[in-house]
Amino acid sequence: MRNSQVIVKGADNPVIILFDFDGPFAVNGLRNFTDVRVTLFDEVYSTVVTPAQCFIVGTSELRLRVGMVTNVKPALHDLHIVGYNAVYQHGIVFNSKCHRNLTPVKVCG
Repeated sequence: MRNSQVIVKGADNPVIILFDFDGPFAVNGLRNFTDVRVTLFDEVYSTVVTPAQCFIVGTSELRLRVGMVTNVKPALHDLHIVGYNAVYQHGIVFNSKCHRNLTPVKVCG
């Protein structure tokens, strides 16, 4: 996984997170999940609930475009990313403080 790491408050710059899947998720990647949720500090974005701000491109790219809506203070923040589907109803954690695969995202502005 890797990402472009800056959210500019008041702008549409997306954070782009690229996933590399293997095993049972290799073929369909992120499309294996009916919902992917991203928590930025205390704000939650979802591919189902907030698809304009959190959306999947292809099978391996997740975009978070929240510069126009976030109230998070400028600083470095860890993203908590979890995928859900009928099999994984409690979610598979892709990134968190305990399961860190990404560097923190910088919020500017």
